[in-house]
Amino acid sequence: MDIQGFVEQIDGEFGYRMLRPANWEPIHLGAVRGYRFAASAAGEDRLLLTVGNLAVMAAQASAGTQVAPWVEFQQSDSLEAWMQQREAAWTQVAQSTGLSFERYMTLPNGAVYLLLLPEQSLQLIAYLLDDGHPLTVSLEGFGAYVQRSKLEESGLSADFLTMLRSAQAIEPDVERIDPPLPQ
Repeated sequence: MDIQGFVEQIDGEFGYRMLRPANWEPIHLGAVRGYRFAASAAGEDRLLLTVGNLAVMAAQASAGTQVAPWVEFQQSDSLEAWMQQREAAWTQVAQSTGLSFERYMTLPNGAVYLLLLPEQSLQLIAYLLDDGHPLTVSLEGFGAYVQRSKLEESGLSADFLTMLRSAQAIEPDVERIDPPLPQ
């Protein structure tokens, strides 16, 4: 079992509140919070969950660096227009990398995509709006987890949906982390 229950995580450093896997190891990944399935951390078959509030990511970006999904969000007047810009960006990348993508699911407050780099990684990535605040949540699989059927049959895609339904944007506050996470 890859996910053995959930913990509600309040993470003011990265501006979100969400159910996250209780048995996964939290890691700081610069602009986003990560959680990795500890049993898969060192092996070829790995799982990584990342969570970020795009406004926080943009505020933390170094001078001259743009967070593309944030810029696209600001230029869009609807979720659908924002997702069209994301799809256009992936289409450009696909030509040189072999990336394939498809809309995996549409939610009332967002969209989930499946991105595949053949024989490298499979990623479920969600773009969500919480009261007008954009969040991104990603579940990336490597090795055996590059198979869509593995994500679905193992229940990981259903667990990912549970996490997405709980995701909320919160005001950034580096002191507001509950339960506490290692630095």
